[in-house]
Amino acid sequence: KDLQMDKVYHLHGVVNEPSSITFTTTDYIRKYYKKDSPTKTFLQELFDNYTVVFIGYGLEELQILESVIDKGPDPNRRHFALFGAYLNEMNYFTIRKGYFSTLKIELQHYYLDFDQYQRLIQVLQSWENELIEARGTDFHKTVDFIDQVLKSC
Repeated sequence: KDLQMDKVYHLHGVVNEPSSITFTTTDYIRKYYKKDSPTKTFLQELFDNYTVVFIGYGLEELQILESVIDKGPDPNRRHFALFGAYLNEMNYFTIRKGYFSTLKIELQHYYLDFDQYQRLIQVLQSWENELIEARGTDFHKTVDFIDQVLKSC
């Protein structure tokens, strides 16, 4: 029940443990769709109790996201995804943004046209610097500040 902040959770398995890898359709059904699936329970608790920021994830497993995110008890719980896009893909990005908002995931884009995925590192470094500067304020101001930073991307 308690999320360990210093732990990496390998939802699709670990390379040097082949039996842990989620690869086939059967693996996905077992891990994400069975009612008593520990992975599904973990994800539901994660999305119900924490704000999640997706970084470096393409959000392509729509059925899995739909099955665990949109059933949360807190209608105000929001999640975010930092998503790379080229300028000529902005119409597609806008469509995706609308869809993901129905799952309470707010897409934030960064442009890939100039620095490709190095831009992601620049964005994260900027966020880190802004969060370090805000560290001295009280919790509610910090949460408001994080929201402002996410909206400004």
